Formats: sequence, structure tokens, C-alpha cells
Amino acid sequence: MALAMQMTTLLTSLPTRDLLWEISNLAVMKEMKVALKETTKSGFLVGGAVMLSGLFAGPPGILIGGVAGSCLAAYLAQNKFKTVPEIFNEDLTDEQKEKLADELRKCLTAQNIFTIVELGLRLQNNDLLMEAIVQIVRQFITSDLALKLM
Repeated sequence: MALAMQMTTLLTSLPTRDLLWEISNLAVMKEMKVALKETTKSGFLVGGAVMLSGLFAGPPGILIGGVAGSCLAAYLAQNKFKTVPEIFNEDLTDEQKEKLADELRKCLTAQNIFTIVELGLRLQNNDLLMEAIVQIVRQFITSDLALKLM
């Protein structure tokens, strides 16, 4: 019983910064992109270009408007998408970081993971654990930050 308490203390005393750094370095997190309101703007831009060019040039105008609108939207959206590690490092307040870290700690404790070393070892062989962590991060980003994942 005392050993279990000591192991739990290790996880709960793990600095939030370290836990989020480890999670953000997972390959799957680096691949996730977050659209910062640009997806909706791009959709309206492309739709408007298609509508206008279709009105003036008919079916060929729809094609031209779609291509031109898409190219313009892609150009304007450059550098408007962030990876999850960038969100962790640049956009979260201390309170948000703590909230996310607490959710991750609960998940890890339920999996009997008490240190960063154990986390690294278990992630190598456990796709379900990886999916649980990804789901916690996705839920946090979409619910608490109201951002859209790509």
C-alpha cells in the first residue's frame, strides 16, 4: 500500500511542463494540425469564386473559379495552421496546461503508468494507450479551445 502511494505521488508530482513535452513529442501529435478559423474562411472564398465565375462564364467558369479560388485560399492560409506541439507551447494558458495535464495523469494512473520512463516503454507496445492519449488531446483541443483538428 505504501509503495502504491509513493508511485502515485511520482505521477502527481511530475511537472506539467515535462508531461506535456513528452506528449507533444509523440509522432502522432506532431502530425495533427489545428485549423485556426482559416478552413471556414477558405471555404467561403472558394465558394464565392465558384459562384461568381459560374454566373459570368457558366460551367467553364465554375471550373475556373474553383481552381482560382482554391489556389488563392491555399496561398492565404499559409502558416495559419499549427501543430499540436505549437499549440501546447504558444497558445495554452497555465490553467489550460494544468487541466490537460490532469486529464492525462488520470488516464496514465488508470493504466498503472507512474513515470515518464514507464510511459515511453508502454507506448511502444500499446496502441490502445496511444489512442487514449490522442483522444484526450483531441477532446481538449476541440472542446476547451474550440479549435478544429485537421
